[in-house]
Amino acid sequence: MIARIEKSLELADWIALKFDGMSIVADGKSELSATCYYVVWQHQAAVPRLYREGLIAPATALLRCAWEAFTRGMWLSRAATIEQRATFRSGGKLPGHKALLASLEKVDDFNTPLLTDFHDRHFDELCDLTHTGITQLSQHWCGDEIRAEQEIMQLESVLALVDTLALCALAQAAVLAGDQPKAHEAMERLSIEISQTEAQSVSPDNRAAAQAAP
Repeated sequence: MIARIEKSLELADWIALKFDGMSIVADGKSELSATCYYVVWQHQAAVPRLYREGLIAPATALLRCAWEAFTRGMWLSRAATIEQRATFRSGGKLPGHKALLASLEKVDDFNTPLLTDFHDRHFDELCDLTHTGITQLSQHWCGDEIRAEQEIMQLESVLALVDTLALCALAQAAVLAGDQPKAHEAMERLSIEISQTEAQSVSPDNRAAAQAAP
């Protein structure tokens, strides 16, 4: 378990170095989108640190935050209208998350609704973890005791998802910066991470994010 946490910490440091010095043109959408991707990395960097301290609740609560930051970043740069971006800048109401994903899939001409499928299967659980539902509480029951405890496969799945989102976010940000070598480097590392994840029989649902990346 400690080794898996350290692996995600090392990845967070690697991604931080790649983001360092990245230049984004302020064209009204690229800077918004790239900042969303940077926030994804911040969440990814926080999750293994929280796990290391035994803080399972905030670690898993950040999964929804990372997923929404990543998909919002894609939507802002690929699918949002000028009016919707203006609404976002002013703090106005955006489309519901599933509607946002559907519009993104339509613009990107997905062969299958990968993002909405992931939403349908997992979003309720992500919300449960963020808002202290029964899934979150059950992580803290151990017999007659209340204490933070999580199975290694659960930890693997959480870290695999947030690591995938962060690498995809880096690749997307690099594309916005016109840095194709860095985007390719991120996707190469992602390919390695996914291969290792599949070898360990961890849930493959992080492909939704990976296949949405450039």
